[in-house]
Amino acid sequence: MIESDKGTYRYSSYYGKVWPGMELIQPGDRVQVLVERDRLNKNELTTGKKYYIWELIHNDQVVVAYDDVRDLVEGTETTVNKYVNGILIASAIFLIFAYIRKSSILREK
Repeated sequence: MIESDKGTYRYSSYYGKVWPGMELIQPGDRVQVLVERDRLNKNELTTGKKYYIWELIHNDQVVVAYDDVRDLVEGTETTVNKYVNGILIASAIFLIFAYIRKSSILREK
């Protein structure tokens, strides 16, 4: 939870990763953050807004670096995209087989 002049919101690191240096941050410490709002949060009305940290600076030291988070997110998205593409290709192959089978059954009648 980070409090600002616009309110107190929940901030999380991507995939729950605990970055070295986060344990040094104490309640009341000043931090600078670059964040992205969680647009997929369906419970925003009840739980409040939630943000993902892209960069976190505490006592003029970078705790979470933007480039490190970008590499982490892109790597995970690349892995997920490989699985999604595999599923789409398999689905297309099954669809083609089903169409060919349906066509051959209709021709026999």
